[in-house]
Amino acid sequence: MNTLQEPVVLALVLGVVIGLAVVVWTVLRMGAGQAPRERVVQTRPDRRAQRLDDAVAASPALRRAVELTANLASRRGALGAVERALRA
Repeated sequence: MNTLQEPVVLALVLGVVIGLAVVVWTVLRMGAGQAPRERVVQTRPDRRAQRLDDAVAASPALRRAVELTANLASRRGALGAVERALRA
């Protein structure tokens, strides 16, 4: 008997194929929703800063992380205390 004809194996293969299709569809949809990146011209270009700017512009998740951590000093808790101590 061929193992590919087993119902359990077919269900497993079908589940993997559907899962991969969902991941590919999600990645393509995220890429289509991004705004085109714009470059900021600096008087003295710094390649590291420009690479970071490009990465933040290209990644919605990274942009959100920067927004969340931009003002830690005003937040309560351990992270805010560390940020306040570093700024002092």
